[in-house]
Amino acid sequence: MDHIKFKCRIKIIFYLLLSIINPSKAAEINYYKLVELRGYLAQEVGVDCCTDGKEEEVFYPVIKLKNPVNVFSANPLKPEIDEPAELDVKIIQLALNNKTWREFRKYKGKIARVLCLPYHAINGHHMTSVLCEVRSIRNP
Repeated sequence: MDHIKFKCRIKIIFYLLLSIINPSKAAEINYYKLVELRGYLAQEVGVDCCTDGKEEEVFYPVIKLKNPVNVFSANPLKPEIDEPAELDVKIIQLALNNKTWREFRKYKGKIARVLCLPYHAINGHHMTSVLCEVRSIRNP
């Protein structure tokens, strides 16, 4: 029991220090928890490391956030290894299906609201540290 109290105290100290280090007051979101983001929709260019075993220049959809976010584990008391904290995130790659791809094309170059599920980059096809599986895109 004392071990759990100690871990909780360490987490509280960590978050207090984080608030001092990060005075921007960026919104906090969690991996794998539905969130609505507001920002400018665009396409960026990057290098995909793993297309048929060779590097290739690719275009990928992003949201450039109006206000940055801090992204934390879905369970801050027991974070998963693939959920590292990311601070002051301003650009998030969007994972789209056929429906949301059509919505993205409609709002590309404009400010929009994106409802999505954030997750951390895990392979060479991921161009930003945080990605978001898009559920819908709409007017701001």
